[in-house]
Amino acid sequence: MDLALARNRIGSVLRRIAREPFVHFVFLGAATFAIHAALAPGDERRIDVTRSDIEHLRAASIRQWGRDPGPSQMRVLVNGYVREEVLYREALAEGLDKDDVVIRRRLAQKMEFLAQSSVAEPTEAELRGYFRAHSDRYARERTFEEARDRVAIDLVGEREMAAREAAFEALRRRYDVRIASEAARVAAAQP
Repeated sequence: MDLALARNRIGSVLRRIAREPFVHFVFLGAATFAIHAALAPGDERRIDVTRSDIEHLRAASIRQWGRDPGPSQMRVLVNGYVREEVLYREALAEGLDKDDVVIRRRLAQKMEFLAQSSVAEPTEAELRGYFRAHSDRYARERTFEEARDRVAIDLVGEREMAAREAAFEALRRRYDVRIASEAARVAAAQP
């Protein structure tokens, strides 16, 4: 009888504890921590140089020097990659990416490059149509064939600019931008 009473009391206490919001909070916190630990990549201090990384290094070397790097040159390339990765991670850990106008501009530039990379090469018909629509720009050249390279540069340039602006506007709509009235007056006064 005493054993049954003890089990009943323990069950009653456990039910009461299970209803406490604090217990729910602790359980959810532990579950979140466990999920994060399971899904997070391995040791943050570990640097894996993958086969893909090595192939990228090799391809970049071939593009730059016009030949396949030998074993000693590959060691130099891999060591340079590791050095860059270590310094990069340490710079991030030190917060060196924060409040740096050069890094801000470079990241913004990379976003613009990503946007314009989706621009397809124009077809011959599109180039000819652009040439006709903007013939005043190509008065020096007598024929489309003479102007073709300039036409392609201009048309692709316009498309890239439009792609950058469209991407920016799509991203811009995600933010609630508020400009202080003094800053707005200064901006409006600029020519």
